[in-house]
Amino acid sequence: MRARVVSVEIQPGKTEEASRIVQQSIVPAMAEQKGFRGQLFLTQQDTGKSISINLWETEADLKAFEGSPVCQELLGCIWSVVPTTSSGFTRASDCQLPKDWATSGASGRQPWPPA
Repeated sequence: MRARVVSVEIQPGKTEEASRIVQQSIVPAMAEQKGFRGQLFLTQQDTGKSISINLWETEADLKAFEGSPVCQELLGCIWSVVPTTSSGFTRASDCQLPKDWATSGASGRQPWPPA
């Protein structure tokens, strides 16, 4: 499993709108993509600093999505809440997760996706 971690700056006062866009538009569209396993969108309300974590079955699935028109369309959805003076998105990292991460109940880990 792969995790894509991206830092996003949201306009002051727009964090709730950003969360709504992610929940109502972005996640449903991503859920239709091959290999998509989940999305976390974490936002610091007072600063607008946010982190988006996408989970993918394989690196190939992530790369296929990244090069798709759907990805570009979804980026357009979130740009409405990113400051015009911002560089927008910064890819923090791509991470390989342990093979048993999604199914192991060990060490307090929960099965993914949640039931």
